[in-house]
Amino acid sequence: MITSKIHEEAEKVEKVESLQHSQSSDFANGRRSDDRIKKELSAHLFLKDKTSKNEHIVTAKSKEISLSGLSILSDKKLQDSYSEALEIQINFADGMVEGKGTIIWRNHEHHCYGIKLQIAEQYEGVWDKLLLSVEKPLPDRRQIIKRREKSEHVTTSARVVQMQPREKTRRIVDFIDQKNATSSLQTAPSSIDLFPKVKEQNYTREGAEEVRKWLEKKTGTHLEHSSFYSADPKNMKGNIENLFGVAQIPMGVAGPIRINGQFAKGDFYVPMATTEGTMVKAYHHGMRMITASGGVTTSVLKDEIHTSPLFQFSQMRDAELFVKWLNSNFSQIKEAAEKTTRYGKLIRLEPYIFDLNVVIKFCYTTGDAMGINIIMLSTKAACQYIVSIVKPKKFYLQGNFSSIKKVTAHNFVSGYGKAVIAESVVQKSLIKRFYKVTPEDVVSYFHAILLNTTHAGMVGMSGHVANALSAIFIACGQDAASVVESHVAIINYDITPEGDLYASVKLPNLVVGTVGGGTALPTQRECLELLDCYGVGNAKKFSEVIAASVLAGEVAICASNAAGSFSGSFTKKRKITASG
Repeated sequence: MITSKIHEEAEKVEKVESLQHSQSSDFANGRRSDDRIKKELSAHLFLKDKTSKNEHIVTAKSKEISLSGLSILSDKKLQDSYSEALEIQINFADGMVEGKGTIIWRNHEHHCYGIKLQIAEQYEGVWDKLLLSVEKPLPDRRQIIKRREKSEHVTTSARVVQMQPREKTRRIVDFIDQKNATSSLQTAPSSIDLFPKVKEQNYTREGAEEVRKWLEKKTGTHLEHSSFYSADPKNMKGNIENLFGVAQIPMGVAGPIRINGQFAKGDFYVPMATTEGTMVKAYHHGMRMITASGGVTTSVLKDEIHTSPLFQFSQMRDAELFVKWLNSNFSQIKEAAEKTTRYGKLIRLEPYIFDLNVVIKFCYTTGDAMGINIIMLSTKAACQYIVSIVKPKKFYLQGNFSSIKKVTAHNFVSGYGKAVIAESVVQKSLIKRFYKVTPEDVVSYFHAILLNTTHAGMVGMSGHVANALSAIFIACGQDAASVVESHVAIINYDITPEGDLYASVKLPNLVVGTVGGGTALPTQRECLELLDCYGVGNAKKFSEVIAASVLAGEVAICASNAAGSFSGSFTKKRKITASG
């Protein structure tokens, strides 16, 4: 009987409260909310139809806003099939906010809708400032309830039941009192943040244009220059995702450089893509000087690439038995690995026992392909065969011991990719003519910085190998991130008995290819063809061209620094560029 009385009193309060609330707002349409501000703001709603998956942008105006939502009048009826999760952009005199919203009530007849709003974290301060700018919000429903509690004898337990859901929502009046309150509302990316995809238009000019238009509308950026390209987008499949255009990077040519190598023979003009002023000029001067001295001798010392899966066991003795099993079953493992590829050949396994863990280096040759994807697929197939028999405690395909796209001392010593060496003897008369220094000056400077390099703990010793690699890699369709491991080098200088300058460079981790990857893209293919290095049978030749180019740049920068002229010429060149 008492419980029934409590419920009757609670329902009575709810009815009175609902009536007062509907009288205070024409647009709340009888629905309850926390304290509100009458404010007319323009808004854009990004809606997605649940049935057709089509996306729409609807213009609306707010009539009331609060900390947790707003009521709007839209320019059209919002169909029930629109997803409840939507993105909303609200514009006002001093700025803009974005957030994620959910339609919680609808009045289709008047195009009036209530939206529960979560302001994006980066806009919370802007939204709070807007709310604080209004001195007097509309009455808070809970303040009305508290006043009623003094005159109406409703039990505390019933009031607690009514108030619990409301305590989760911030109130504007509380916010104004505290002044320094921060919003706890956060928003996460939703499907509206993802640009529209039309499967049949992927890798077409029309599809790329659609993405550009969407990005322009979403960000307000005009994407003009990225839309100009001559290549057919369908040929970019496998090289890029979410295509919207191309990056136009200036390309220069350095050379000729004369190479007397195992595979590269003759004079080469080297394409380099970069935005760094004076860089191509430095390599160009170095190549001219070395060519005039007779050229560069190059040699490929090693050509293999590896990846290292990890196997875990319950005890060390099991790890030792596993290594013995590997040695006895190499032919079966090799067969399983090579079923996945035409180019990849598994040449050996190198196991390393680390207590309960066994790392296995799967060492491959991959022909003229760079080979990372090839060896990953092959190793996965081989490991599936191994695990089906050995049954380790755990197995991970990526053990990180091979340190792909990272620098390690292990790879520096053992090699990763192609190990290439290049050497040249530069006549003392030429180095004096080009850089106004003697071979002794260059060697003296080199020995001075070698000590500093040792103290710094650098892996390898070089001046700016990464400059040549990144410029040639981008121009010739290589994986630009492989510059990380490929740039590790050892440079050496000495004086010959004739008083000339001896210079050499070793690149133990050069990761390049002339087939696959980005090598077939039109611009990149042209650059490889410029070097006569495109396609099958040319990867080692290409690696020697790179090593020779690197050596030319190293001699150039070392001689410039020994003369104290590099930074001055760089600054001078940049000033000329900036002024016109």
